[in-house]
Amino acid sequence: MTFLKLKSMDLTSYAKNFLSYSVDKHKIYFHRFTDNQLNIYKKDVLFEAMSLSAAGVYIEFVTNANKLTIKVKKESSMKLALIGLKNMGLRTILKDVIEAQKTIKKYGGKPSIREGFDLMVDDKIVDFHHVKAGKIKFKGFNKDRKNITVRIYLPKYFKVGLEHIKLDGSVMNKTEHKRQVLCLGDSITQGFNTKHPSKSYVALLETKLNVKAYNHGVGGYYYNYETLVDYEHLKNLDLITVAYGTNDFGIFNDLQKIKENIHLYYKRFNQLFKGTKTYVISPIWRADLDESDTLDQIREFIKKEVSQYDYITYICGKQLIKNETMYYDDGYLHPNDGGFHQMANGIFKIISEENT
Repeated sequence: MTFLKLKSMDLTSYAKNFLSYSVDKHKIYFHRFTDNQLNIYKKDVLFEAMSLSAAGVYIEFVTNANKLTIKVKKESSMKLALIGLKNMGLRTILKDVIEAQKTIKKYGGKPSIREGFDLMVDDKIVDFHHVKAGKIKFKGFNKDRKNITVRIYLPKYFKVGLEHIKLDGSVMNKTEHKRQVLCLGDSITQGFNTKHPSKSYVALLETKLNVKAYNHGVGGYYYNYETLVDYEHLKNLDLITVAYGTNDFGIFNDLQKIKENIHLYYKRFNQLFKGTKTYVISPIWRADLDESDTLDQIREFIKKEVSQYDYITYICGKQLIKNETMYYDDGYLHPNDGGFHQMANGIFKIISEENT
C-alpha cells in the first residue's frame, strides 16, 4: 500500500478553526489567537500556557485510508512547571493545589483529566490517543476502504506541533463551512475536564449548528476588555457566545470591581461587534460559590449590563446543567461529558427557538 505524507505546511489546507500558524524545525503550530491577543495572556504563566493550546482546532479531510500516523512535538510539561514555579513560587503553588484538592474532596468529585487526540469518522469518535511526543498511530478505522470524513481533534491543554500525517490512502479536502461562530470564555469554554477534545460545548455546538467555531476560551480567565483586540481578523461572524464570570471573584474578591470590569468589557464589545447576534452565558452552577449569593450577584451584573443591547440574548448558565455534582467532573466547577452535553443542548435550543 502506498502511503501519502502530508507535511507540516500541507496541513494548513486541512486544519480548521485557527487564526494563524507558525513553523519551527519543520513542525507546524496552529494558533487560536493573534500575536497581540497572545501578548495580553502572556502576562500570566497559566493564561499564556492555556492560550497557546489548540483547543477546538482539528484536521479534517475525506479519505479512503485505514491507517494514519501523526508525528507530534509536545511542549514539555516540566518546562511549564518550572516557569510556573519561577513566577508564582512553590508556597503559592502548593497552597493552590491543597485548596483545590480539599474542594474536590468536599464535593465528591473524581477528576479524570486526560489529554490527547480524538479520531472521528463521519462525526463519531472511533479512537483516542493520549498526547505524547513522537508517533501516534490510528488504524483499523476504515476496513471497507470507502471514502469517509476524518477529523483529528488536537489536544485542548497542551501546545503541540505537527510534523506530518502519514496515510495509507487518498486525501481530499472537505468543503469548509461558510458560517462562522466565535466563542469567548474561560476554562469551561476551552473544554476543561472533558474526556475528549471533541466533546466541549463549543465543539458540540459547532456540529449542531453546522458552522466553523473558533474556541477562544482560556482556562482561569475573567472579564477583561483588553483581550478584545484584533478581532477584525474574524470578519462576517454569524454568531458570538460569551461565557465568563466564574473566576472573577476568586481573582478580585471585590464585587464592585467585577461589576466595573463587566461594564467595560461590554462597552468595548459593543464597539467591535454591534449588531452581530450574541448569546451571553452567565456562570453555570458552581457548588462552592453558589452556597452564598456571590455568583448570583455576578449573574445579575451580567444580565443587567447586556440587557441594554438589543442584539444580545442573555442565557442563565445556572439553568443549562442540572445543579448536581454528578454532572461535574471535579464535583463542583467543571462539567463532565454529560454536563457539557446538557450545556450544548440548552444553548442550541435557545438559538434554534430564536431563529424559527
